[in-house]
Amino acid sequence: MRRSDTIPTMRIVILLVAGMLPAFALGCARQQLFKSAPNVEQVMKTMVDPAAKLIWGSVSISVTADGVEEKFPRTDQAWSELRNAAAALTESGNSLKADNRAAANSEWMRWSQSLVDAAAETLTAIHAKNPDRILAAGEHIYNTCVGCHGRYSMMTPPP
Repeated sequence: MRRSDTIPTMRIVILLVAGMLPAFALGCARQQLFKSAPNVEQVMKTMVDPAAKLIWGSVSISVTADGVEEKFPRTDQAWSELRNAAAALTESGNSLKADNRAAANSEWMRWSQSLVDAAAETLTAIHAKNPDRILAAGEHIYNTCVGCHGRYSMMTPPP
C-alpha cells in the first residue's frame, strides 16, 4: 500500500473521530446534568408525597346532615396546580427508574412505571376536567404507593 492511498483513509478516520467527540462530550456532560437525588427517601419527601397529597385532596365527596358537598378544582389556577402536581409525579416515577436506584430490579421498575402511568392517567383526567377520573387516577396512585411500600419500605402515617 502506498502512503498516498492511506491519506484519504486517515482523513476519514480523523473526521469520524472528530465527529464523535462532541457526542462523547455531550454524553459525559449529560451524565453530569442528570445526577439523581441522593436517595429514594428524598424523592419521596420532596416530590412524590406533596404531589400525591395534592392530587388526593383535590377531589372529594362528603355527605353530611346538611347534604352532599363536592370538592374539585373550579378555577384555572386550581387546575394548573393539579396539573403541576401530576407532572411532578411523572418525573418522580422517572427519577425512581434511574439506574442507581433500579439496579436491574424489574419489580422496582414496574412499580416506578406504575407511578408514571398513574400520573399520566391523572393528567388525562385533568385535561378533561373530569373529577371522577381524577378520583380513579388517585386510587391508581394510592395502590401503586401502597404496593411498592409493602414490598420495599414500611409506610409511615401522614402527619
